[in-house]
Amino acid sequence: MERNDGSLVGVEEHSYNEAKRVFGLSPMIRQDSVVLILGTMPGTVSLRKQMYYADPSNKFWDILFEACGEKFDKTDKAKEMLLERYRIAIWDILKSAIRETANDKDIKCGKPNNLPQYLNEYTNIRLLLFHSNDTYKYFRKFYKNTTIPYIRISSPSGNNRITIREKVSEWKAALSSVIPLQTEYRLELKDPLSLK
Repeated sequence: MERNDGSLVGVEEHSYNEAKRVFGLSPMIRQDSVVLILGTMPGTVSLRKQMYYADPSNKFWDILFEACGEKFDKTDKAKEMLLERYRIAIWDILKSAIRETANDKDIKCGKPNNLPQYLNEYTNIRLLLFHSNDTYKYFRKFYKNTTIPYIRISSPSGNNRITIREKVSEWKAALSSVIPLQTEYRLELKDPLSLK
């Protein structure tokens, strides 16, 4: 996959001043997206596979499927369909950084994506979700304010100490503020007038 300047996404670049600079992935976004989930920057596995949250130790997809009330399906097609169905977009706050490991704490010289441009271009976005403190920290560093509401949610990383069940509950509450989600208990009325 190429960036606008013709160089490859995810390929390390070297310069006189920088040891290694890696570039993130293109956003997974549609014109009808209403929620934008922002991470910090893809890890090594995700860059190699050119897919967000491809590292099995990161439980992003498990949590998102369950928070939406859907059965987990690890195929890329199912993930894309989930995002489309619930009008969820995924991107990262950083466009590039010097990074030796997949740990956000090791990020140096981060350069931001042009979030304001995307928010102007994708006007249906009604909620930003930051799924780590580092993501939120970079957001506050590069963008002082936004008119779009935002919520910090727990990181899907295996390094986060809270349980997956707690993360699912937190993510579900945040998502449900703008997206009607599937629930385990559905009430179907054949004749709504029969309740009178």
